Amino acid sequence: MIKKIIYYWESYKIQKEKDSINRDIEYLNQELIKKINELDMYPDCMFLEKHRIIDLTHYENQFLSLKKRADNYSDDCSLFFLANTIISLKEEIEKKSQIAKNGLEKANSQQYKHWLRKYINAGYKPTHFYDYNCFEGSITSANGRFTRDRDENLYIATKNFEVPAACGSSSLCIIIPKGIKFTQPKHNHCSFYYEDPELIGKSGSFIPSHSDIF
Repeated sequence: MIKKIIYYWESYKIQKEKDSINRDIEYLNQELIKKINELDMYPDCMFLEKHRIIDLTHYENQFLSLKKRADNYSDDCSLFFLANTIISLKEEIEKKSQIAKNGLEKANSQQYKHWLRKYINAGYKPTHFYDYNCFEGSITSANGRFTRDRDENLYIATKNFEVPAACGSSSLCIIIPKGIKFTQPKHNHCSFYYEDPELIGKSGSFIPSHSDIF
């Protein structure tokens, strides 16, 4: 009888700890999502604030602490989604840091439509066709935990620049005026739209057309 009581008591304590870990994981995940949404609210030129980088280190330490607790059990404890959210925050920080340094400015759907008309008139075809208006609506991140407007990542270059190492939902669509030069890392998913008539045919592999282009 005493052995059964001890067994059930130990099982109860283990389950309580698992529940506590999962609650802490979910709380941290929500905090990270709030941070990502907060970053989206600031203009790119105002992004480089030291405390935001310190916050990331703090969150990473919290994640490692939760992982250490979760490693005592065979259960996943929902760490997969939390790890993805941290990756998303890192990508946002890297992307906005590079944007702030490189003089990229927000573009709008009218600027893209103006470029696309020139692209089509030059004899080229879009790569993707959508039945909604240009860059309207929202998209969902890879881990399904937050959404953002489609036109958030549309920029125009104002000077020579270095392309951010941005992938997935953090990748940029950049209009490149004539005379602008840039360098880019090996791994990025950014799309480039050249305004120079001699280069326009070398534009990126993602050139969407929408129902309101013409």
